Amino acid sequence: MYADDPTIPPREIIETFKVAYVKVNACDPLIAYRGNQWFVVNGEPVHRQMVIREIARLRGMAQRQTLKSTDRSMLMRLIDKLRGM
Repeated sequence: MYADDPTIPPREIIETFKVAYVKVNACDPLIAYRGNQWFVVNGEPVHRQMVIREIARLRGMAQRQTLKSTDRSMLMRLIDKLRGM
């Protein structure tokens, strides 16, 4: 992502985190910037780099969930087709 870019504003990190979090957990996180590269995420103080790593992790989880559901729907179509024969 942009772990080495200190010019990324906190609001962009917050919005990116929210999008990734909602995709995985289907609910909004509570996240706020507290200054000096520290955020509060769901009541826990978290450093900027940890938030960025969590964004990457959540994105990976969302991608795996999407692939899993796609694979399942393809399998269900194949089963339905075989039943119809």
